[in-house]
Amino acid sequence: MKLRLLVLLPLLCVLGCGGAAPASKRDPVYPVSGIVTYKSKPVVGADVTFTIEGGKRSAFGKTDDKGAFRLTTFGPNDGAMAGKHSITVTKGAVAAPAAKLAPVESKDYAPPAIVDTEPVVAVPVAGEIPLKYSIGTTSGLMAVVEKGAKNDFPFELTD
Repeated sequence: MKLRLLVLLPLLCVLGCGGAAPASKRDPVYPVSGIVTYKSKPVVGADVTFTIEGGKRSAFGKTDDKGAFRLTTFGPNDGAMAGKHSITVTKGAVAAPAAKLAPVESKDYAPPAIVDTEPVVAVPVAGEIPLKYSIGTTSGLMAVVEKGAKNDFPFELTD
């Protein structure tokens, strides 16, 4: 009995409990890189997503200080599956924090209801690039990833 357990235990560890398909059973991916610019300037810190037709598995990347990106599907910078992809580029600005009120114990404290200022209204913060690029159906960006091709895609975003 102990001998069977010793033989089966390593086999069970190798098989695991499911999860991601082993690399040999996945669709192959191919290196993909590119650069994103807007008004001829690099778009820094943007999320770039390639969504393949048929909805298999998307690939993701983030632009660096030169607007360059490399895609990841299963592992870091491994690329994207072959096929036609719609592309989204998302970059949002961070809203400035609201001004802090004086502490309740302070002589400068005034309850928000009686402060003599205009009311503050929360509004969405405009991104650094047009919103249309964050939605696959409106971005207008497409790419075809091919086995054996360079797969380097420059995207110049416009208004």
